[in-house]
Amino acid sequence: MTDDPRPKTPEPGTVMADGTVYAGVSPVDHKPMYAMAADLPVLMSFNDAAVHAAKVDAHGHDDWRVPDRDELTVLFNGAAAIGGFDMTGQGHATWYWSSTPVDNNGIGAICQRFSDGFQEPGYMTDPLSIRCVRTDDAAMMTRNDVAQAKAKEEAQARSAEEIQDRLKEKAQRFRLMPQTGDCSPWKPCK
Repeated sequence: MTDDPRPKTPEPGTVMADGTVYAGVSPVDHKPMYAMAADLPVLMSFNDAAVHAAKVDAHGHDDWRVPDRDELTVLFNGAAAIGGFDMTGQGHATWYWSSTPVDNNGIGAICQRFSDGFQEPGYMTDPLSIRCVRTDDAAMMTRNDVAQAKAKEEAQARSAEEIQDRLKEKAQRFRLMPQTGDCSPWKPCK
């Protein structure tokens, strides 16, 4: 039985090697979608959320954004595993912005309440929560995958060192052997 070289799809909520959290597959571009481990620290209006998310540089990535309404639903469906969402149903903090505006003279955008998943248009000036996301085609390595790869590298290095030590030992033995035609490193002298 051989190891499958393809990366395995992690479960939503899996903390990746870079510290991001795997959220699922984006229904927008069908790529793996990752979320920040926590909401942005303050509630923001729709426009402020978009501007701030575009400036976020976290976990070695600078392509964070506000999720669209369908991606927000993916986050809601995995909220328990992903963690850190305000699901109390109390106040503005339990509502999360999507990047999806609604056509009502530019004053509304879709938001979602995380206590029950209800989506509706919200006023763009309302201060709501934001959980930034990003999508990526890169190999999905969890912290466990990284640890296993490191252990494998270390084992290979130890094995290479052991082989080098054995070769050095054989070479030393060969130098100490009498130089006759009856012995070699592979055939000991009598």
